[in-house]
Amino acid sequence: MPNDIFDSLLREQIDIFKQSFTNTSSTLFKSNTTSKLIHPGEFGRYREEISKRFLRFIIPSKLDFGDGFLINTNNEVSTQCDIIVFDSKVTPLIQTDSLQRFFPIESTCAVGEIKSKLSKKDCQIALNKLAKVKKMREYVKSPSIIFKNNDKPFSPSEDPYDQLITFLICQKLDFDLSELASIYEPDIEYRNQHNLILSIEDGVFLYRLGTEEDPNAMHTYPEMAGRKLNHAIYSSRHSEYEFFKIFCHYLFMATSHGTILYPEFSDYMNYPENKDV
Repeated sequence: MPNDIFDSLLREQIDIFKQSFTNTSSTLFKSNTTSKLIHPGEFGRYREEISKRFLRFIIPSKLDFGDGFLINTNNEVSTQCDIIVFDSKVTPLIQTDSLQRFFPIESTCAVGEIKSKLSKKDCQIALNKLAKVKKMREYVKSPSIIFKNNDKPFSPSEDPYDQLITFLICQKLDFDLSELASIYEPDIEYRNQHNLILSIEDGVFLYRLGTEEDPNAMHTYPEMAGRKLNHAIYSSRHSEYEFFKIFCHYLFMATSHGTILYPEFSDYMNYPENKDV
């Protein structure tokens, strides 16, 4: 049986998020006469912060939020990420004097992008960026497991729970939604596609798992046991809150089950050659 207190608080958080993301942000940062953004940078940062506040209600409290760049021991660095969800207990504070922060891929759990209305081209840029970030976890040199949902060896290419969770939150996908399945670049592995998309005006995008018990069952991962799942949408034509609740449920489950690794300092360092003393 649902808990009335929890459901009421979740609805409140959804209302606050929708109002702030859609209306308040435009009132604060758009010109009344031209409808153009006055401070685009501040507009984007405001939406990122209200998204973090909403996600804080969803994502396990053992995880924290930041923004910046991801790094791995393959000498790779990502482009700047709007939201990085990480285990703060094992993530070192790696940042520049200008406070640009870098997060080891091992202790990062999820990465998100926050956007407004997206054309097909802009959506393609955002999703392919997330796919390339997700791939960075396939180059962990010495996996040392802090948390893992199962007893399988660490292998992001085979176990989806070992992958980063990637998500996109936006106002609207402003193109034919049937084209979403073909939006990725040819060299992107299917397993590295997004996990969730939340579009305030369109709905939530996941994958169709389909079972004998429930042919319409959805899933967070694009590929399971070598099976490529088809894209699925739970649209805004349903209940006002329902697709938001679906997004919250699946993002909570994914971040709860995501593998967390210990970032091995020595794998990130250049050691001087050993010399006889």
